[in-house]
Amino acid sequence: MENNKLKIMRKIVLLMVIMTLIIQGNGFAQDKIFIDEKVYETTNSWDFKIGSLGNPSNPNIRVGKHSNNGYLIITINDFSNTTVAGTLYIFLEDDTIIKCYDKGVTDKNNGKTTSVYYLTKSEIERLKNYRITKVRYTIKRVVGSDNYTANNSKGSSFSSISRFTEPDPDYKDYYETDKEIRKLFQ
Repeated sequence: MENNKLKIMRKIVLLMVIMTLIIQGNGFAQDKIFIDEKVYETTNSWDFKIGSLGNPSNPNIRVGKHSNNGYLIITINDFSNTTVAGTLYIFLEDDTIIKCYDKGVTDKNNGKTTSVYYLTKSEIERLKNYRITKVRYTIKRVVGSDNYTANNSKGSSFSSISRFTEPDPDYKDYYETDKEIRKLFQ
């Protein structure tokens, strides 16, 4: 019974910390997360894209570091009491898949919902070596749920300024997740 109370208390603390990070905005939340009163470093935020019409929200993805293990943190806009729940799949550039199980660690604040998925040491090693190409997740609503696949795509590098300059030859239209994860886990 005491173990269950401790688990519930840890989830409550985690949810309060995530809520605080969301309130503080992207500047701070892009490189830190608090879990159980401890600070963990994270990668920069990656805004993956859903290609379908009527998509609910392009998710914001980050990976956090906990010694040799880690976290995948996913945040979406909260429309009509939605949450990211259930199994989440991470697709890598070598055509392998990492399957993440829902542990019920989620928070809602300021129109956003954030869920945390745990990653093992071997999964982190794979993420260090292969770029994330897409993430498949489930959005649950009060009534029903839908699955979405978000691609690792930054979108166009075109801007009004770029019309007058040469295109950046080093620009990639995807996030180099593997490089950022390697750097995080050095």
